[in-house]
Amino acid sequence: MARPDHFFKYVSAERAKQIIRDRTLRWSAPVRFNDPFDLQFDMHVEYDRNQLIEDATAETWAFYSGEKEFVPANPLGHLIKEISALPQRLSKADFVETMRGGIAESLAAQEENLPKVQAGLREQLSPVRVLCLSETPSNILMWSHYALNHTGAVLRLSCIEALDSPWGAAQPVQYRKDMPLLFDHAGLFSFLTGQSVIDKTRILDESVTVKAIDWEYEKEWRVVYHGDAPLEYDDAPFNISQLTGIYFGCKTSDNDWGEIFELAQHANPDIEIFAGLKSDRKFSIDFERIA
Repeated sequence: MARPDHFFKYVSAERAKQIIRDRTLRWSAPVRFNDPFDLQFDMHVEYDRNQLIEDATAETWAFYSGEKEFVPANPLGHLIKEISALPQRLSKADFVETMRGGIAESLAAQEENLPKVQAGLREQLSPVRVLCLSETPSNILMWSHYALNHTGAVLRLSCIEALDSPWGAAQPVQYRKDMPLLFDHAGLFSFLTGQSVIDKTRILDESVTVKAIDWEYEKEWRVVYHGDAPLEYDDAPFNISQLTGIYFGCKTSDNDWGEIFELAQHANPDIEIFAGLKSDRKFSIDFERIA
């Protein structure tokens, strides 16, 4: 998915003032998210144990016998490659019997180690802070949920390469019905046949960028920062010239309008200002540029 040229941050009027005045953006820890399912992965694994052992045994025989080529990626894979090169050849029956037992032991070890893997992943997630952005400024639910019932504002943050915009590293959120699994049949099959390692990075990435499909309307993108210690949030500085636009809600008060407008123009004289107006005939918000 192509990265947008701009991202949008829905905020209350008071938060908008603080962001512009302090020139900081809040990166939040998952514990502060309003969705208790956010930054989660399904703690169980999903596979048929006996079938997995049989499938993996058959695959390793295909590698050993030369029926299939493969690139070893873990110690088991390198072992298969080494014994495949030996002049003494094992019969299929002997190979299958030996390999089946080895694969079963390896799988049992992974299953026994699962609680430690889960705990380790949870620990790695604990110092994570996330900047949540949207690719649209006009979603009426977002205005209700995050801009205090249309009384706040939406900040437009532009991706300016020369200024090394942090949202240049934003990743789109994937919306699904089910949580990401820790391991499934395909993942364990690849590991048990020597073709891969347990991909903790994939698990962590998915836990950060996957949300329930109910939130799809948000069109969210996320920038992830791995801090040194667990914190509820960081208010991190950003270059104020990257704030290139402000969209006011259709219920933003005159006082908030005036304060935010003055702060914004002082911070960035080139900033564009838009007034949000309720559409006469649609359930939508129209924006009129006023500065």
